[in-house]
Amino acid sequence: MANFISALVLNFILIFLSISLTNTLYTNKLIDKSNRNSLILLSVCIPIAGLITLALKYKRLIAHLAKLKDLKTN
Repeated sequence: MANFISALVLNFILIFLSISLTNTLYTNKLIDKSNRNSLILLSVCIPIAGLITLALKYKRLIAHLAKLKDLKTN
């Protein structure tokens, strides 16, 4: 569980840094508004997709370990 919380905190930090970088690039007129909106959307969606993947992996791993434990006890 601690690994999941660490990954969650790290993802939130990366989301914040990505959005800050995107806004800085937009402020300095290095990207236009449509690119800024696309990059902000990606900055939010990609870490969330990573968290979902991580949660599904842990769920599958826990189910596998529970099955192994049941086989050993029987």
